[in-house]
Amino acid sequence: YKPKVRRRKTKRMPDLYRTRTLTANERLIIALVAEGLENKDIAGQIGRSTRHTKRTLQTIFDTTGCCTRLELALWDFRHDPQSQ
Repeated sequence: YKPKVRRRKTKRMPDLYRTRTLTANERLIIALVAEGLENKDIAGQIGRSTRHTKRTLQTIFDTTGCCTRLELALWDFRHDPQSQ
């Protein structure tokens, strides 16, 4: 017997094929993640709950194809013209 292991499926595709753009709130959360803030600190900065922040981050991960906060920070550096 071999137990099945569930793994998170990532949506890795080139940016050309993404159909959804990020909202201003999502861009703000990405910038705060890139600064190294934790979810509770991000929630305090944007005036929302930690739960809302977690859900929004999951949506951001799905949209950008990133799996970790580090990948998201690097993604932000590559895609945000203000960070360069």
